[in-house]
Amino acid sequence: MSTSETPVDNATLNGQNADIANTIGVAIRQGIFFGIETRIPYAITSILRPLLFNKPSRPIKDQLKFFSDQTIAHGWIIARICVIFKLTEQALMRFQNKKKPEQWHTFLAGTLAGYLIMYKDSSYAQMKKQINMAIGIRTLYALMAYFVRNNQVPMVEPTAEGYKFGTGVATTLMWGVVMWHWRHETAVAPGEMNRAQVRQMDFIYNDAEFMSGWTNGSHLYWLVALLAAQKLI
Repeated sequence: MSTSETPVDNATLNGQNADIANTIGVAIRQGIFFGIETRIPYAITSILRPLLFNKPSRPIKDQLKFFSDQTIAHGWIIARICVIFKLTEQALMRFQNKKKPEQWHTFLAGTLAGYLIMYKDSSYAQMKKQINMAIGIRTLYALMAYFVRNNQVPMVEPTAEGYKFGTGVATTLMWGVVMWHWRHETAVAPGEMNRAQVRQMDFIYNDAEFMSGWTNGSHLYWLVALLAAQKLI
């Protein structure tokens, strides 16, 4: 041991290293577990949906391989974001000797994690797009509430009624935009709107004959079963 080192210094350093190791371990575990929690129900739904509604599907072996890969990949993406975010936020807190993170600590840590994993790293691009869309719409709703709460939206008061009015306006405009883009822009720019959403909207909103299409799938039988369940259960 050098003359500049003391048992207290070593204990402090060992404690910090243990904290960092714990942070990394927990971040990786929670990220992987989140991928499992998110993707397994989605996989089950995706495998069963074609069977329930008489639609074509890939061989079950291929589907299991695909969804296994997707689940691990999703978890690994979130795990890396979590590691970078938590380590950066904690480093900024230590740098300023803070016990709780400042707002800019959290923002900067999140920005760095997003840049390194969701932008700079080009792997799993399609999956990251799905994750970003899921995060994005929730963030937009949160920001709408934040701006109303902080009285930053003209003519919208920071009250429950103001929030209801503001989100109502935003929701109204959103439905106008999504219908316009689906109807007029999906053919011009395929892939600009999520392809699964386009297929869903085609199924719902495209014109069809009322007298045909009732028994193309098993939807009618499921409807009868659901109505019967409502009455009998």
